[in-house]
Formats: sequence, C-alpha cells, structure tokens
Amino acid sequence: MNALSFIAPEERSQARSLIEDSLGFSLPPLKGREIAVKLWVREEDIILGVNPQGQEIKLAVPQTVYCEDRSHSCAGLVIGRGHPCPEDSVQVGDFVLMPRYEGTSCVMKGVPLRLIALDKLYGVIQDPQRISH
Repeated sequence: MNALSFIAPEERSQARSLIEDSLGFSLPPLKGREIAVKLWVREEDIILGVNPQGQEIKLAVPQTVYCEDRSHSCAGLVIGRGHPCPEDSVQVGDFVLMPRYEGTSCVMKGVPLRLIALDKLYGVIQDPQRISH
C-alpha cells in the first residue's frame, strides 16, 4: 500500500516517543510487511468506574454490544512497522482504516493490538473520530 502519511519525516521520532509514553512500554519490533495497530475506541464507548481498591478504571464497551458495527471497517493507530515496509507507506503515529476482522489480534502489556498486513489497509485517515463504525 502506498499511502500519504500524515507524519512528516522530521516528526517520526517524536511520534514514536509520544506513543511509547502513552502506552507505557516500548513499541514492538516487527518483521515482514506487517504493522501493529492499536484499535481506536470512541469516547462514548469508554465507561469510567472505580475498582474495589478505590482506583479509577476505564472499561471499553465490547464490540459484541454493537451488532451494526460488526461488518464495518475500524480505525487504529499505527504503533509499529515491519522493516521491509516502504518508507512512503504508513508511519508510526498515523491513523489507518482497516477491515474489522483482518489480521491477528493480540494483547501486549494489557493493550489490545492488531497485526495486519500492509496491503490489507484501506488507507490513512486524519481523524478517527470522524469514522462512524
């Protein structure tokens, strides 16, 4: 996939650093033409609560709740790229649109991720909040 990235070459290291700070861990090293994507969760899908120890927690409403969302695309934040990915393709820090059930789902240090082949992406988007599932 050749896509115009919204991350300028001089911003790549800063984007990577901001994402690592937000996640609390180093971004995963990848091999092949795959990227790691952190799925975008709409603000209205996050429920705030307090656990028995009195700590504030955030819960994401499971996707199974939204039957109408099941066949639609979803958006995510690119947090890793395989080494053979072309330089003119997506960059760490870009938001992408992808098929809902494409790729491999996994959890890394409590963060749900999707590993997806670069050629399966629909494209780079500027603002995931504008995507209605």
